[in-house]
Amino acid sequence: MTLIAGHYQRIIMTETNIAQSDWEFKARGGSVFADGSAILKPDELDWLPGPLEGLEFKVTFADPNDGDWLGLVRLGADATFPAHINHADVHYLIISGSLNTEHGMLKAGDYMRDPGGFQPERRAGAEGVSIFCRFQGGVSAVDSDGKRTGPYIDALHVREYFAEHGMAETLYIPTR
Repeated sequence: MTLIAGHYQRIIMTETNIAQSDWEFKARGGSVFADGSAILKPDELDWLPGPLEGLEFKVTFADPNDGDWLGLVRLGADATFPAHINHADVHYLIISGSLNTEHGMLKAGDYMRDPGGFQPERRAGAEGVSIFCRFQGGVSAVDSDGKRTGPYIDALHVREYFAEHGMAETLYIPTR
């Protein structure tokens, strides 16, 4: 799978990173071009354990200025996506597998928008599920009483989390 992320810039870009002949910056999983366009190949990136329990992530874009972040989320067979709070809209596109939600079963190709607010537990189907997500703000885990626990997970948190795992070079921020 190849995602094209138009008009994005690397988090870290120095003259030594840019090939002078073609103005292309190559890093694990993708390239950024002189015009700011980027091509990312998520199959070349490692899955990292969630910041939310039970999930694995490949984050492809994080904008600390407005909190938006994009990426792939994966749950194994019959795994649970815990109840959580979205602090803004989250958009889901099911890439493979299925996800049982409070509104029914989503399958490959289905789209869902979660509004901000409390979101109940969801469960992956027997084959697991891979989802392309756009988070328009932060998300927080909640306890059984629906009270926020753990960190506020937004684009800045995601950037720091990926840096801790040696993968910050895979994230893009927009040109401003």
